[in-house]
Amino acid sequence: MKYRGCLRKRACDFWLVMMMLETVETWTIARQREAFALLPQPEFRASPEFVAFLEQLHVNHAEGLVKRARRWGYSFEPEEAVNMLIVNLLEEIDTGRFVSDYVAESEHPFAYLGRCAFRSWLPKEFGVRGNQLEVPELLPDSEAYAQAEYDSGLTDISEVVELCLAVLLPRTPKMLQDQLGELVAFLAVNPPQRLSYEHFERQAAAKYCPSFTEDQISAVMNITWGGRPNRADTSLMGQFLLDEEFKPEDSPTHYRALRYYQKEIAARTDGSRSLNKGQAA
Repeated sequence: MKYRGCLRKRACDFWLVMMMLETVETWTIARQREAFALLPQPEFRASPEFVAFLEQLHVNHAEGLVKRARRWGYSFEPEEAVNMLIVNLLEEIDTGRFVSDYVAESEHPFAYLGRCAFRSWLPKEFGVRGNQLEVPELLPDSEAYAQAEYDSGLTDISEVVELCLAVLLPRTPKMLQDQLGELVAFLAVNPPQRLSYEHFERQAAAKYCPSFTEDQISAVMNITWGGRPNRADTSLMGQFLLDEEFKPEDSPTHYRALRYYQKEIAARTDGSRSLNKGQAA
């Protein structure tokens, strides 16, 4: 498969921010920056926006931190993970200058926060050897962070692609199998955006993988990204990202989605009429 080259270094940044979960609104970069900048202010921490901020930390960071801590053999709960983040963000580096200020100035604040948490704060929490963060390393333009390996605590993107392929190849028509790896990799490093963008996303994928029609690409999107409105219920990538040992047959919603995918991709390949979206699997 010739897809590894398209696994860009920053793919994990996007997945860490998006996590393919739509139960909680995904914040814009501007809103993230504002929250981090306001975090040291007591008034902000007493506001409804702070509660929403904590919810964002739960969705975007807590799961991966808990998973990593438990791999090390420690008991760690999502609430404890979020508390750890807040405590470290409120550390005052210079007079009136907090860690959260540096995070607010980064290009992708939530992804940058993940770097700090997984590379330093979590190891420090449990006495595990990690990278000690000093003031220069907290700077958004730090060369140390530019060159550091990014450990999100999630399954590696390339492994997610492999796991998805192992499930999808037997269920995909032979004429599409040669380029399926490239398509799945393309979707892995280009996570879903707004609903209004999906037409352009299908067009871009079709140009990258010309063996597939847009209808066929839509079928692959629905099983890898997951189908709207609740992507997490059927997303193979989302589940493999959280757990590389996930077995689709153990999840009724994912297994039904796989059966539907097999019928749908076959119908869209042999020229038959596409199955009705409401048809039961």
